[in-house]
Amino acid sequence: MDAIAGGAVNQPGFMLHYNGITHFPDKRTIYIDPVEKEAIASVRAPIIAALEGHDALRTAVRETDHPHLTIAAGLKPNKFQSAWEKLAPHELRHEERVGEVVLLKRPLQPGTIYEPVRKFPLG
Repeated sequence: MDAIAGGAVNQPGFMLHYNGITHFPDKRTIYIDPVEKEAIASVRAPIIAALEGHDALRTAVRETDHPHLTIAAGLKPNKFQSAWEKLAPHELRHEERVGEVVLLKRPLQPGTIYEPVRKFPLG
């Protein structure tokens, strides 16, 4: 937790804009696409570096270089098609201020949801 707090402490908050609903090419995940990917990366990089600096955490760190807000994941082809037909017509334009990093956890079982563990303020 100290590594996350240390990585977040000197990072400024920022405005994040969402621009549309899309999906990955494998058509298993539908997500909302953030515009400021570089701002997200600049917050993520020092946190990942701090976590990888700890021997006990280094092998547990999994990261993505494609920030997104998942709507549905692990969809089978027929479920994807049904979900996409419902979601694709919607225009999504939204913005919000990002002022914290939230550590989430989720049991690795189907149907479980993420729960917040701790919040780390930016800045």
